Amino acid sequence: MEGALCQEPARVGLFFRLLDILVAPNPGFIQASLETLEAAAQAGSLVVCEIVYAELVAHFEAQHVCDRFLEENEIRVEPLGRTACFLASRVTP
Repeated sequence: MEGALCQEPARVGLFFRLLDILVAPNPGFIQASLETLEAAAQAGSLVVCEIVYAELVAHFEAQHVCDRFLEENEIRVEPLGRTACFLASRVTP
């Protein structure tokens, strides 16, 4: 059932939007990123996989600060799953 998890439309990939807001705020993108996050929150669950978490947490002073940010913004960290990893391996640049 791992494949079904990856295809639910109510789960929204947030990595680049979070970076736009937290890491390198760019006036040209921050408003669109905030709007995207707000719309995603209204549409369903906000989720990042553990790989995104690893990249995101590097931009915080400590792990607990990142964890608190995710919790306060109701963003869950979930495993990617084997099916998603397989599909990612088939994507060509």
